[in-house]
Amino acid sequence: MTLNGVRTALAGVLATVPGIGRVHDYLRVILHEKERTDFLLSGGRLHAWMVTLSDDEPYRENRAPSNCARADVVMSVHGYYAVSDLDASEKAFTTVLDAALDTLRTNKTLSGTVIEAGPAAVREFGHRMYANVACHYVRLDVPIRAQVEG
Repeated sequence: MTLNGVRTALAGVLATVPGIGRVHDYLRVILHEKERTDFLLSGGRLHAWMVTLSDDEPYRENRAPSNCARADVVMSVHGYYAVSDLDASEKAFTTVLDAALDTLRTNKTLSGTVIEAGPAAVREFGHRMYANVACHYVRLDVPIRAQVEG
C-alpha cells in the first residue's frame, strides 16, 4: 500500500463518522473566502478534518522474517470546528471526537486496507485560528502498519 493509499483509507473511515463534517485526505490551504465555503463548511459552520503524515517519525519500513515488506506509518488527523459559545460548541466538537475515536477503535484494519491501525492518540486539543475563524482544534496521531509492495 502506498502512503496516499493509507491516507485515503483513513479519510474514508473517518468520513463514516456521524456529524464529522468535511473530511479531506490532505491539509487544505485556504486563501480565499470561496475556498472556505467550498471546502470547510458543513451545516453552515466551519467543520473540517484533514489527514496528513505526522511530523514525528512519519514512516519506517521493515522486513518481516517472511521477507514481506511492511511499513509503519503515523498519520495525523487535524480537526477544526468553529467556536460558538452560545451553542456550547466545545461539547459538540468533543462528541464528534468521541465518535471518531470509537470508529477508529472498532475499525482496526481501515476496512481491510491495512494490517493494523491504532490505537489513536489525542496529541493536542485546544483552540486555533483557521481560515480566519476561531476554532476548536484537535490533532490525533494514528499509527498504521501496512503491507508494502515489493
